Amino acid sequence: MCSTSVAPMRAPSQSGEQQGGQGVAHGGEPHRVQRGEQGLADQEEAAPRRGGGFVYHRLDNALAHNPAIVVRLGALRAQRWSIWWRANISGLSANVTLGLMLGLAPVLLAFIGLPIEVRHVTLSAGQLAAAISTLGWPTLLLPAFSWCVAGLVATGLLNLGVSFWLALKVALRSRRITLNDRQRLYAAVWRRLRSAPGSFLLPD
Repeated sequence: MCSTSVAPMRAPSQSGEQQGGQGVAHGGEPHRVQRGEQGLADQEEAAPRRGGGFVYHRLDNALAHNPAIVVRLGALRAQRWSIWWRANISGLSANVTLGLMLGLAPVLLAFIGLPIEVRHVTLSAGQLAAAISTLGWPTLLLPAFSWCVAGLVATGLLNLGVSFWLALKVALRSRRITLNDRQRLYAAVWRRLRSAPGSFLLPD
């Protein structure tokens, strides 16, 4: 009579299950992401790839992993801060640069003897509004006010035209458009300008 001994089966412990689950999750790169980290991953995907040199030189990664910033803000906040900068660096730098150029250019040029003024529709409209608030409502009845309004319209058209032309030239160079294609594109833009000029100001 032979007796067989069966070893008792042990139920897997909770720590073993956790380790096993982590082992599956950690295959390759770690996939166990917390809620905050998952939100950051979604923000990184949704954040536009803008900022030119900021993204090219990986300055967002430098901000996210800078030891001093991580110590002060924490890893999660530092990551969010870097994402915010990557998404908004273009607008901030453009506004600051434009403000400095419009505000400092006349002063610096006058210092070296060049009496050049900045003709920008925003600055001109602000100066006209300040003049009206200082001189009073009777200023609206003066002929000079009508000339100022006409000058604002001309300045706005000039600003928009130059900006559009420069943006178009940069886009054509970046896409390496040939000369024949450029001529057809210029003809299409001219036809659109004659048929629907309002579409350049109020797009569909």
